[in-house]
Amino acid sequence: MRTRHNADMNAVTVEPETEMALGESFDDYLEDFEAKLSPQGKVLQALLAAQYDLASQALSLRKAGKLTQSQLAERAGVNQSDISRLERGNANLTLASLNRISRVLGMRVGFVPLARASRLTSARAASS
Repeated sequence: MRTRHNADMNAVTVEPETEMALGESFDDYLEDFEAKLSPQGKVLQALLAAQYDLASQALSLRKAGKLTQSQLAERAGVNQSDISRLERGNANLTLASLNRISRVLGMRVGFVPLARASRLTSARAASS
């Protein structure tokens, strides 16, 4: 049970339905959450993680190259809105568009083994 103060500085007691034990990390919470997912939920989580990885890489590479979304789009021959959607994880770009963007960023599109992909995601999260 916790006590917090509202806007009028009155003490309010808060009892959350579930609470993480003191000292647990977000990674521990996430691991527990993922363990409880249904098989369909695990597939969806993997797809979302892949979208996040691509979005995160695109954003990091663009910023490392000191490019604006508009500059990257112009050099790659795509719309700026495509870059924005890519960086938000909402893109459904063609392979040709991804190849053009990746070349401007000094990369190439390819398949990454799942074990390596999860290590990359963990490493990126740790460095954020």
